[in-house]
Amino acid sequence: MQRLVVVQPYLPRYRVALFDLLSAGLQKHNVTLRVVAPPASGMQALRGDDEVDHPWLDTSRRWAPGIDLKVSYLGSRPWLSAADAIIVPASATVLDTHLAFTHQRRRSARIGLWGHIDNFVKPANKVDVALERRHLKRADHVFAYSQRGATFALRQGVSPARISVLNNTIDTEVLTRTAEETETLAIQAFRSMHNLENAKVFSVLGGLDADKEVPRLAKVLDLLSHRRDIKFLVAGNGAQAHLLADAEQRGQVIRLGYVGDAEKALMARTSLAFLNLGRVGLVAVDALALQTPLITVIGYSLHAPEYEYLVFGRDVFEAPDDDRAIADFLSSFAPPEGPMSTPPSIAAFVGNFETGILRMLA
Repeated sequence: MQRLVVVQPYLPRYRVALFDLLSAGLQKHNVTLRVVAPPASGMQALRGDDEVDHPWLDTSRRWAPGIDLKVSYLGSRPWLSAADAIIVPASATVLDTHLAFTHQRRRSARIGLWGHIDNFVKPANKVDVALERRHLKRADHVFAYSQRGATFALRQGVSPARISVLNNTIDTEVLTRTAEETETLAIQAFRSMHNLENAKVFSVLGGLDADKEVPRLAKVLDLLSHRRDIKFLVAGNGAQAHLLADAEQRGQVIRLGYVGDAEKALMARTSLAFLNLGRVGLVAVDALALQTPLITVIGYSLHAPEYEYLVFGRDVFEAPDDDRAIADFLSSFAPPEGPMSTPPSIAAFVGNFETGILRMLA
């Protein structure tokens, strides 16, 4: 029985299906999966989606040297010595990644990197990029969230045989079925409960923190405060949720907190579109699964890999990069007719991951 350790910054709820399915699949090939992750902290904890109790999960202890240093240690050392293979974040700021390569020199454990691979969500730091490129060349296998990350690895000289494109996603089967089965009476009751009758409704879904441009959303809401017919359903929590307090007090925003599939389906069936003025990540998958278009801002360059799944003019629409123009864009927005794209499936995601792991271990 071979032992695989996957190191995570924390375990969000949306990752549970992946590791459940991956653990079961690898067992058939005599591979035992252990996911090592500390409890959520800081901005992650404020999102309220931390999972801590699963049969394949080992809880570690996080350490960070200080608030001004963007590095952290996720506590994986106790699990490295028994591992036949280790998959760590493709990040120069995660000390566990450097530790895994140090450990590799002492033992024959295989090292996998997984994540964005290319620089998606933050401006490039030359030192970080240099370290990450070095890691790519030394890794036994690279697991890229999307094709762009795989292409970047190829440009660094990584062999195609050592690269897997995962097409990162979440389990949307229940969400899609729930949306299809949501009845008109339930939608009417939801609209009535939140005073949405005769309103143009937009939904905001995800963490309410700096990545999502919450201060800008608050400014746009101020500009639309005279429009009593435009309402915003806001799901999720985060460090900047308080910035929406004035709009909530005005009755312009309805805060729903952390939501499940039933609430997401009702939001989608009630809304013209999802609104995301900052980074688009896995909300792209939610939008495709719910067949509800996504509105973002033209020129925003720090979207996550999942933005690649969206087709401009069919799945995603970009408002001008100006607060007043965004407000005007929302005021006149009408969703197009016709089907949207289909999101990547969790089965394909797990299959891609499992195939790459077995290739790495061979």
